[in-house]
Amino acid sequence: MAPRGNSTLTRLARTLASRGCALDAACLLTEACVELAGVDAAGVLVTAGPARPRVIAATDSGLFDAFHAVQADLDLRTTTEEPGEPATVYAAPATRIGQWPRLARFAAAHGIRALCTVPMRAFGVPVGTLVLVCRRAPVLTAAELDAAHGWAVIAAAGMLADAAADALPNTASPLTQYGAFHDQITVWQAAGALAARRGVDIPTASAALRRHAVDDSQPLARSAREVLAWTPEARDAFSGDDRDARVAVVEADPFVSKCLAGMLREEGFEVITAATVHDARGQRANPPPVAVIDQLLPGAVEFGRDLAAGGTRVITMSAVPAGQPPPGAAVLLHRPIPPARVVAAVRRLHPAAREQVPA
Repeated sequence: MAPRGNSTLTRLARTLASRGCALDAACLLTEACVELAGVDAAGVLVTAGPARPRVIAATDSGLFDAFHAVQADLDLRTTTEEPGEPATVYAAPATRIGQWPRLARFAAAHGIRALCTVPMRAFGVPVGTLVLVCRRAPVLTAAELDAAHGWAVIAAAGMLADAAADALPNTASPLTQYGAFHDQITVWQAAGALAARRGVDIPTASAALRRHAVDDSQPLARSAREVLAWTPEARDAFSGDDRDARVAVVEADPFVSKCLAGMLREEGFEVITAATVHDARGQRANPPPVAVIDQLLPGAVEFGRDLAAGGTRVITMSAVPAGQPPPGAAVLLHRPIPPARVVAAVRRLHPAAREQVPA
């Protein structure tokens, strides 16, 4: 039975009417779905380009991080017999292990009895997929699945409206800019408040705030509002040791730098780029846990040694076919080298690297 269906619709309507962003609508959708008796966890996935769908909101971020790694077993866009209709795409592990072996092992490991997908479509446009995880019996009823489908359609419409608002004439664009500016001010205020409470500098507080938003699968502005309100949940979240996820990339080639930075951000790292050693020297005052440095840049050896003395694990890249790592370097990689190998080295050395689900 759908709990407080009208309340959920009201909250969605208020979010959209107040010019809430797409991520707000997705988060609200997942929070509403886990109130259904048959649902234990919910997540929203969207596809951008040829990549596998990515999780933008989830009530259990760890579970959906693991789910993201096994999506190769199924195409969420083709799991329904009728376009736009919900479907139970996984049930009864013993009978599905031949069809979706990795998904079956994932379900067994997490005690999942059924996995349902609800296409998020609005105005005939596919926006994403709502995934519902069920661990108990009986699983979702038809009424619960219908309620989730209705909420997903409304959330999808809001996400489309959010994407299109900047293209609308008259007041829409100024309102969008105002909303974004207001959110940015909130984030700046929260970073300052967090820095004062924890006795750290602004960049460290900002990085902690961003990690909190990513870990909780929620908009950055929402995490900022929690910090400003200093709720018990915020105090608990920020009371432990700060997980510094920074990685410095010092590379003259803009294409290589952009590629590495993009891949490292996909891994959850906070990337700081610089084209010269001179531009990167500010990092010595607050050394990042890991730095990737082009060894042939002027001053690179001395800079790497200085960072290593401050506790940074230094990865150097060199076009010289042979040789020893420079003083203080943890790893020496010989060029040409695939960016994936550099990312693997960062993941291996970085203390804040997330655990990866085995293939």
